[in-house]
Formats: sequence, structure tokens, C-alpha cells
Amino acid sequence: MPNEQAKKTVVIVGGGISGLTTGIYLLDNGYDVHIYEKHSIAGGACTGWVREGQYIDGCAHWIIGTNPDSCLRPIWEHIGAFDDAIRIYPTTSLTTFHFKDGPITFHADLQKLEEELLAMSPQDKRQIKSFIRTIKNYTHIKIPVSKPMERMNPFEFTAFGLSMIKAAIPFAKYKKVSVGEYASKFKDKRIGDLFIRFMGDYYNMHSLFYILQGFCTNDAGIMEGGSLKMATRVAKTF
Repeated sequence: MPNEQAKKTVVIVGGGISGLTTGIYLLDNGYDVHIYEKHSIAGGACTGWVREGQYIDGCAHWIIGTNPDSCLRPIWEHIGAFDDAIRIYPTTSLTTFHFKDGPITFHADLQKLEEELLAMSPQDKRQIKSFIRTIKNYTHIKIPVSKPMERMNPFEFTAFGLSMIKAAIPFAKYKKVSVGEYASKFKDKRIGDLFIRFMGDYYNMHSLFYILQGFCTNDAGIMEGGSLKMATRVAKTF
């Protein structure tokens, strides 16, 4: 840790969750940190407001990393986003879309999701099963939060790579595929429309698969008090 005379100052522009988190870890390592935020409160996109007595979350309706076994959980706890005293509500579904012939729900339970999609479009059976299988493969993705990949020794890097081998092929396959391109593979345009409604056709399909794996592994809970209180807690930690 740098001594007091050699302490360096870091300026962070933007007091969102990323800026606050960076600030907290810099403070942990002995730096003097200043965060500049144009809004009157911290939190950035991950905050909320009250309008006519109703609380509205602007973002972070659910948080990836709420499962006690998640590799992201220690980071959230370290920055004060939540702890065991904050109630986490499990999410049983990602969202529900309503069509003229009835609703379609993106269930966190992959068996239910598969059954619902197959009932909607039996002619897309092969593509639907591939979609569900890819979500399962993505559950093997691990984020190297304890040590960056570039700082791993050969043994650590090999072990890390082997732990994600089931996700390697689909990750390489879809990292350059947009949601719109993937949606066009389905014969029933309603299924493709589900993806585009949720993500937008220009997003990378990798992002959607990663989100869905978080839901099916019970790792995308909703925090008590919403994102505004979460952001306030993180700002207080800083």
C-alpha cells in the first residue's frame, strides 16, 4: 500500500455503480479518490424515483449475482449493495409478452420455457431445443473476479479454462451474432419477436444467453427496497 506521502489521487467521472465500485476498491488500496456526478444523488442508471406516491425503478429491477454461490456475490457484499439482512426475492420469470392468441412467459424454469415455446411453434422444435441447450451451456461461464485472467499463472489459467469448456463453443459461436440475426432463424416470427422486444435487434446474442443463465440458476434476484436504496448503500460504503 502506498505510504501517506506517496498517496496518489484518482478522479472518477460518474457516480454510477461502476464508478462507486471502482472508487471503493481504489480506497481499499490506499488511493485518494474523488467522484464527480452531475445528478444530485449517486447511482447513475441504477436508481429510482417516486412519482405521485409510486416508486419506480429506473434500472436494476433484478441483479445478477444474488445467489449465495455466485462468483459475483462477494463483490456486491463488499461494496455494500446488499448482505444477508437485505431480503432477495427470487425471480420465477424474466418477462411475459402478450400476443393475440395468448401470453408467452420467459420462465426461469427451462423445462417450462421449452414447453411453452414448443407449444407456440412446434415447427421450430430443433431451434428451440438448441436455444435451451445453449442457455444450459452458458451456466458454466465463470467471471474471473478473484484474479484477472492476464495475471493467472499457466496452471490457474488452464484450470479456469477447463471449468468453462462447455460454454466455450457456444460463446465462440454467438459472440458476433446479433439478436436480430438469431431471431431470423425461427420459422415462427413471434419467437424471434420475443428476443427483439426484450433486447433490441442490435444487441449481441451472447448478452441474452448470459442473462437467461442467471435466471435459470436462481442468480438474478430482486432486492428489497429497489435500486435506489441499493445505490444509496453503495454510496455510503464509498
